[in-house]
Amino acid sequence: MPYIKSLLLIVAAALLGACASSPTIFNQPMPNAPDLKQVNQDIDKYKGSRVRWGGVIASLKNQQDETWIELVQYRLDRRGRPIDGDSHGRFFVKIAGFLEPREYAIGREMTVVGEVTQTITQKIGTHNYVYPVVAVNGGEFMLWNQLNAYRDSYPYSARFYDPFYDPFYGPNFFFYPYFNYDFSYGYPRRYFRTPRYVY
Repeated sequence: MPYIKSLLLIVAAALLGACASSPTIFNQPMPNAPDLKQVNQDIDKYKGSRVRWGGVIASLKNQQDETWIELVQYRLDRRGRPIDGDSHGRFFVKIAGFLEPREYAIGREMTVVGEVTQTITQKIGTHNYVYPVVAVNGGEFMLWNQLNAYRDSYPYSARFYDPFYDPFYGPNFFFYPYFNYDFSYGYPRRYFRTPRYVY
């Protein structure tokens, strides 16, 4: 009986892993798609191109029939989620319909798949900035959750292995309110809330 239970757990874990890694439009690279730097250099050449870009929300404007979101571009990880690094600039995303500003708040990470359609010029401070515009259909954008993750330096919780462990700094299973753990990788991954600010 224990053997059957173990086998079922292994099968269930395999199925969950397969679902988690299944291809989507967000985690599948577009080999021939231009990046933001290329589009900024020659917008006319790349109008009509399909792109997969992501970044951090800098502003949102709901208009009568559509929503415009300004994103500060960042490179994407293998899941298609924006990650820290150098940015090639900003772009606008145009999405039909209304999006809740409190949900799509400044600092949230977002990935979109859409078509480069035009440019618009707006001021950032006193500087005239030219934005490429990506038109996105329903279902072709992903708003990521607000939990960032990094791998613990210890393969197991330092709470049980480090004689100098400070319960108010680093991993803590019981006391620190902003941490939780994911053991799906065979070792603890610590998640913590890190607001990202855009200026």
